Amino acid sequence: MPRLKVDIRNAEMRGIIAQKVIALGIHTNDALAAKLGISYPALMRRLREPRLFTLEELQKMQRVLRFTDEDILTIVRGAK
Repeated sequence: MPRLKVDIRNAEMRGIIAQKVIALGIHTNDALAAKLGISYPALMRRLREPRLFTLEELQKMQRVLRFTDEDILTIVRGAK
């Protein structure tokens, strides 16, 4: 996959996460990391490179951020 497509998919995932964080009133990345049970540096690495998220971390993120089915499809498959 060309690098551009990877960058676009990463940006889409970061955008979905940002929307959910704002909607739930989570004000800092520190707070999000604490809710996910990971360190702040680990969260920042994973937001830069979402492919680094483990399945367990994604499941925790689903419980915390409550993604819609459409969000999940966008994260997994890329652009709508």
